[in-house]
Amino acid sequence: MEETLQPAALTLSASTRDFLAGGVSGLSGVVAGQPLDNVRIRQQQRQGGGGAGAAPPTRGRQILAGEGPRALFRGMAYPLLTSALQNALVFQTYGAACRCLGAEADGVDPGAESALPLGRVAAAGAAAGFLQTAVCTPVELLKIRLQLQTAARGSPGYVGALDQALRIWRGQGISGLYLGAGMTAARDVPSFAAYFCTFEAVRRACESSGSVAAPPTSTADALPGHGCVLAAGAAAGLAAWLAVYPLDVVKSRLQAHADASAPGAWRIAADMAAREGPRAFFRGLPATLGRALLVNAVIFSVYEGAHTRLAAI
Repeated sequence: MEETLQPAALTLSASTRDFLAGGVSGLSGVVAGQPLDNVRIRQQQRQGGGGAGAAPPTRGRQILAGEGPRALFRGMAYPLLTSALQNALVFQTYGAACRCLGAEADGVDPGAESALPLGRVAAAGAAAGFLQTAVCTPVELLKIRLQLQTAARGSPGYVGALDQALRIWRGQGISGLYLGAGMTAARDVPSFAAYFCTFEAVRRACESSGSVAAPPTSTADALPGHGCVLAAGAAAGLAAWLAVYPLDVVKSRLQAHADASAPGAWRIAADMAAREGPRAFFRGLPATLGRALLVNAVIFSVYEGAHTRLAAI
């Protein structure tokens, strides 16, 4: 008798699910937030007149009037190619750290973020922020250089991401691509600690308030309360940026320097304080917070949905 061969079931490890769901959510976040990210970078760099203190809607209209609608999406192709990897690494590292910390905690299911004390959630987030700096630093440096260009793609004077990277490599070596690595780590370690800790805190509070329905009966019902995830993701984005925004402004100014003689971060910060005053460290904050609300609500919603469906495979 012939035996009927059954196809092998595809089983994804928890780490693989974290990676794949993180990549999909990263792509979604870029599409949702690119226009406001371009406004933020422009606001952070302007040090004089011409709209330096303009509110995000005004600055956005100025970009539209002067450069056209495509300017709001300038540089998006590059982060679409890189953000999937970056976000995938963040969520994979965070998940692995949660599983490690959960295994060390008495009575805690390894990997169950919702069961970990918030202090350990913050520690896992800090680990993710530190490790992703290796990818984030050159990615953000090239993104900033692309966003600050006024030449449109295909026009004379436009320099794409690959050409930017090659120019930096030839002129400054790998150290040029990692300009601002220290500031990136100083920003991302506390930022991601606040990010994941706030997400878990808000989601737990929301779910314990009774806003989540009865136990799920299907895969679709198994998705976490959608409103809770959206609210927690938006709150996480706000907390992450509010915790470190002045550091991000200094980092952006540092990485905008196109030559090897860029001043150090402390020199840039001192010059900003002396010439522009304390408000310079918060330039672009409204656009950043608006983007954070939208992007991180999308990221966590897509991540949770993708992760739940991958777990059902």
